Amino acid sequence: MAGSDHLDEVLAEVGYGRWQVPIVVLSLAIHAMTPVHQLGSTLLSSPVDFRCLRPDASPALAANDSEGSGYQTDLPAVDLAEFPSLCLDPANLSAALRPANATVSKVSLTRLSTGIPSCPEVEYDSSVFTSTIITEWHLICERTSWRTLFPMMYPIGSLLGSVAGGYFSDRIGRKLTSRIGVLLAVPACLGITVVPWFSVMLAMKMLAGFAVIFLFYPCYSLAAETAPPRYRGITLMLLSVAFFVVMTSFGALGYVVTAWRVLWLVCNIPLLLAMPMTMLIDESPRWLIQKGLGADAAAVLEKAAQKNGVQLSDGTNSYLEKLKLLSPSSGAAATGEGCQCSWGSTALSYLRSPAMCLILLVTPVLWLFQRIVYLGIVLSANNFTSNSPFEYVIISGGLGGITVLLATPVMERLSRKTIIVGAFLTSTVMLLCDLAVPAEHWWLKWILVLGAFCLSVGGFQVNYVFTAELMPTVIRTRGFTLCNLVGSVGEAIVPVVTEVASRYAWWASGVCFGAAGIMASLLVTLLPETKDGSLPETIADVEERHNNIKNKDTDKDTKKEKGFV
Repeated sequence: MAGSDHLDEVLAEVGYGRWQVPIVVLSLAIHAMTPVHQLGSTLLSSPVDFRCLRPDASPALAANDSEGSGYQTDLPAVDLAEFPSLCLDPANLSAALRPANATVSKVSLTRLSTGIPSCPEVEYDSSVFTSTIITEWHLICERTSWRTLFPMMYPIGSLLGSVAGGYFSDRIGRKLTSRIGVLLAVPACLGITVVPWFSVMLAMKMLAGFAVIFLFYPCYSLAAETAPPRYRGITLMLLSVAFFVVMTSFGALGYVVTAWRVLWLVCNIPLLLAMPMTMLIDESPRWLIQKGLGADAAAVLEKAAQKNGVQLSDGTNSYLEKLKLLSPSSGAAATGEGCQCSWGSTALSYLRSPAMCLILLVTPVLWLFQRIVYLGIVLSANNFTSNSPFEYVIISGGLGGITVLLATPVMERLSRKTIIVGAFLTSTVMLLCDLAVPAEHWWLKWILVLGAFCLSVGGFQVNYVFTAELMPTVIRTRGFTLCNLVGSVGEAIVPVVTEVASRYAWWASGVCFGAAGIMASLLVTLLPETKDGSLPETIADVEERHNNIKNKDTDKDTKKEKGFV
């Protein structure tokens, strides 16, 4: 790993300063976008209580049909304290039933026409939101199934975006991919706030999910590849703080900004900060070297030293002069790793390397189990919150941010594998213990579930850093893409496990999540430790790291055997 060692030495000499500021700000802005699209999609399409009314009746409430049809029939001008959220019977709109315990409501609500046969006119409960996706397009009664389309668009778009972003980032560079992503994200994310058509809004939501993740992994890779070795782990951990800060802010803003379009616009403001940053960043010198663009890489490093106010040593200047002689024929292409080969032949070349094959097979499965554990704990924690969706967002965002801040100094002392294994095992044990605690001891269940949540967040973020350090530069972004794709399968599995397993036993889903945590802990032990190591540039560097670790283990075993003789 001589080449990567030299580059790490140069970056260590360049240090942290003005050169990295646009890169960090861009990464923070993109990290801040992800909770808006993940949580906003769910919150803004959450069920809203409503009252279905006859078009020829005065504002009134509906009650259950005495014939048990499952529909609702309209009432005289009498209100109840709560909304029943049930539909009228289209075949019997003139029927009227008065509930026995009717109370007059002091709230006057706006009556809206829907064009829905079972709910010609409607009143919505606006105590939480004045407008949402549900109330604007009346996604109730016959249209109830449509409400799942809005939150579905983000994961669909993000899966496509991660594949495209990973491919283009490793092909055309981190900088150009970021600029393309911003050009896609700005009209898509901001256009959602003004488009009046539901179908067009769904298309823009999918494009927004595509663009945000198209940006996310190239920016993350760029931040990892330009950070000095000493600050790499700290930088990558603190980037995730932006996610939880915006998550908490989103929940707090929900109490003040109750119109969904305005809330969406406010929370997408970080995207406007990302636009100028893409014009100020430089390309990753690691990526340039892998493409054989040595002169460009040397120019970027010299510019970095100038911006950071650093005078490079004679040894570093000598290395940069040699770097300028590097050409595409002598870069990664010379080893076959930078050639424009087919996807299949390129994948086979990676799998021929035992060390690279181990990483590509184990790491995605680790992300699969990690997502299952994380989301399973999130769903368990959500059971303890009030009816306000914002309370849970604020609590989980605040705890997540605090956890990352506490985990950052721990990561500087302990190995990556120790933290991830410890976090997964401990959170799994706490989650399983929660199953054994009686419901009357709610405070203990709170401690166990929230403790498991914090540990899973810490392990999750350290695993991001771990993955960036495992993957070589030539496929770093595509490696993240593969992990994200497999991890998304885990996210899709969790609701199914929760729904199906709960039918057989109340504890079944918790046991499934616990088993996933144990599997994740076991898989981590198969991977090499990366703390205090250089970022690998090529597959050869990965093999060299693997052999070095193997030789160290052999030496330790030999010394132990000699000690027993």
